[in-house]
Amino acid sequence: MCAQEIEDRKERALYYLSRTLVGAELNYAPIEKICLALVFAIQKLRHYMQAHTIHVVSKADPIKYILSRPVLSGRLAKWAMLLKRYDLVFVPQKVMKGQAIADFFADHPMPGRVGNFDDLPGEEIFYVDVLPPWQMYFDGSLQEYQALILGLQMATEIGVRDMDIYGDSKLVVNQVLGEYEVKKEDLIPYHQRALQLLNQLDDIHVGHVPRSANKLGRRAC
Repeated sequence: MCAQEIEDRKERALYYLSRTLVGAELNYAPIEKICLALVFAIQKLRHYMQAHTIHVVSKADPIKYILSRPVLSGRLAKWAMLLKRYDLVFVPQKVMKGQAIADFFADHPMPGRVGNFDDLPGEEIFYVDVLPPWQMYFDGSLQEYQALILGLQMATEIGVRDMDIYGDSKLVVNQVLGEYEVKKEDLIPYHQRALQLLNQLDDIHVGHVPRSANKLGRRAC
């Protein structure tokens, strides 16, 4: 819920968001699910957050968790880059007295098994079982972007969130990475669709491989 403080320190609810966890997200640690909720809210309510200081009300501090990691990679690195663009301040849930906030938390309680982790406690809450990313190989000779788009559509449909993508077309790979400009007008819609699908993934790596090495890997899609 996004709320705005009005006169007499009262809150007015501006927006409600809801999102279902899918795929690997179901296995996230509780603190990472809170981080994901914050990232989702930022993506959807960017127009509210760009011009104001935002107070993030939660039982745990997702901002501190993300930005205090000694080594950032994968989705945490992507989340950290997003958070740094905004003026975010963490406020513990227990100190918030506003009625709108209180009503919201009363209607949406945290599961009892999560426990109290206001100060980012230990190993149990931060443990994440990290699986190897999926791999996808696409043949650039098959109508250039269409093979890549087809593979990405299949991946998102089955809930894949992390993926290493390899193709033998330097043109497509470098255009996706932003190193080459898309000059052919007929390729622009395909390029835009590929970027749209890539943005639905949490962690991606796109690389070029020789055609002789362009074969399906162990966890290929």
